[in-house]
Amino acid sequence: MSGITLDDIQKALDDVSKTGGGTVWLPAGTYVISDTINIPAFVTLRGDWQDPDLGNEYGTIIIADVKSKQTTSRKKMLEKLNVEDIQPSSRKYPGIIFQMEREPGNQILEVKDLKAVTEDGEVLFDKVNFTVEKDEKIQHT
Repeated sequence: MSGITLDDIQKALDDVSKTGGGTVWLPAGTYVISDTINIPAFVTLRGDWQDPDLGNEYGTIIIADVKSKQTTSRKKMLEKLNVEDIQPSSRKYPGIIFQMEREPGNQILEVKDLKAVTEDGEVLFDKVNFTVEKDEKIQHT
């Protein structure tokens, strides 16, 4: 993992947060993340990006490798789940509610150059960019 540990990354994120926000930069390398990383409000985690379609194997790669007891127990619950037993929600707009530790700024989320590739190398999407501003709603259609 390029000599940088998960604890190093989390400490850097927390330190930047204590100063009011900013960017934590990860140098080129492969980072296998096997636990939760908390990216505080007003903090950005960035890496060194190179387009893999151009034959570049240089850049910052973060691999999420999280296996937990909770995941195993959810898998067992899903295996026992009977679809006919699921009752539709009576709410017009069911949703997930998040409790924030503090009020966010105007820019809630910024995603740049998001790309998804299957294990077989099939590109599902590429160069997806979007920003979510305060009070905007996100809907799946």
